[in-house]
Amino acid sequence: MRTASQVASAIAIFALIAPGAGCAHRAQPWVLSLPSGERVTITREERHSFDNVSHVQKTILAVDYMTDHPINDEASQQMEARRVFASYKSHVVGTDYNTVSLAALAPSAIAGSLEGRPYYFERQPDGSWVMLK
Repeated sequence: MRTASQVASAIAIFALIAPGAGCAHRAQPWVLSLPSGERVTITREERHSFDNVSHVQKTILAVDYMTDHPINDEASQQMEARRVFASYKSHVVGTDYNTVSLAALAPSAIAGSLEGRPYYFERQPDGSWVMLK
């Protein structure tokens, strides 16, 4: 099993060496209703497909969303990420996605900038999805 830092490193490397290759994205922000009744604004949704350094095909759905929860409240952020993933799960089951990257974003103390907290969900060999720690 890969750690979240390994997945993050792979995504970062991909972003540096292959911008635009195998990518698709939704350009306009949109509102997603969660099973809890909450609503989050999706600001970015991109598909990335590449072979990692081990020559394994990776197909990642990367999603950024605005959160109303305090960014430093880990428990609240993690629960919200699970709810966001639950809303996306029907879109990734039965596809070639093997990783979903969710980034909760909130305004930072610096005017006009955002801070974020990423979460990664990975498809297991049995088809189940787990949040990486």
